[in-house]
Amino acid sequence: MRTLCVNENTRKTLKKHFSDNLYFDEFLRNHTSFRVGGPADIFFKPGSVDKLSSFLNIIKDEKIGYFVIGNGTNILFADTGFRGAVIQLSEPAFRTVEINLDSVICGSGTNMTELAYQTAKKGLSGCEYMAGLPGSVGGAVMTNAGAFGQDIGSVIEKVESVTERGNHAISEKDDIVFGYRNCNLSRRGIVITRVYLRLAKTDSKTADNRIKEFLDNRERGYIGASNAGSVFKNPGNLSAWKLIDSAGLRNVRIGGARVSDKHANVIINEGTATSRDIKNLIEIVQLKVFERFGIGLEPEIKIIPEVLDA
Repeated sequence: MRTLCVNENTRKTLKKHFSDNLYFDEFLRNHTSFRVGGPADIFFKPGSVDKLSSFLNIIKDEKIGYFVIGNGTNILFADTGFRGAVIQLSEPAFRTVEINLDSVICGSGTNMTELAYQTAKKGLSGCEYMAGLPGSVGGAVMTNAGAFGQDIGSVIEKVESVTERGNHAISEKDDIVFGYRNCNLSRRGIVITRVYLRLAKTDSKTADNRIKEFLDNRERGYIGASNAGSVFKNPGNLSAWKLIDSAGLRNVRIGGARVSDKHANVIINEGTATSRDIKNLIEIVQLKVFERFGIGLEPEIKIIPEVLDA
């Protein structure tokens, strides 16, 4: 039997303040690209920044841990679910895009592909590589997402967020430190709400052609099945997929999880995989690559434990 973090009084309090888009025992497999994950004690989709702030303040008092998702990509939740609150920033208030000359302000829940097309249409360059990426802008900032030699950190001007107490905060460009697939804002408790970008001016035709080039490159490696994108970070100047491929791990499977035959750094859910299958396969890949090359692969996806400290 699962041990819940939410007692009846807490449920009543949350229902009183957040009647819309609040769910209990919601299965996370319905909200992640891996299509795995057990129930979250609380699942909340705030309709505004103010609602998000109030929610965070209440669950802080109740000592309930939380985790924030956008489109549910790049994440592996446990089969037993999550003992706490999962907050999804997918409502319209978190998907706004404002463009003024070369300045872009977008909600953290904005889809990266949508942002690529909107900015290209306005003759702006810097987001074209995002086309075809399923993640959200907030998640991209937290991981400094990138592709084809570009990353979002290079165009960030400012980030708005709320703290674990629901207080509003602003991080200026000089306050943010980006690295390879990481950002100093990723410390637990910060929830990004809006992102400010400064892009280069171009013309819409040139930007659109760049999008087509990136999409063509992605199409050649199209996976199809449920997955969370690249599983491992590239170690130094080496390619994770080449190491995995050279270790003979393409098509290796555990249960319903399999290393893709189209891209060796992707694990797919063939339809019956559990989170445990995927986690075990990740560990097998790490072990075999280390045995063969003496190189430790670090996961790029976030493997979320059942419980986080409040």
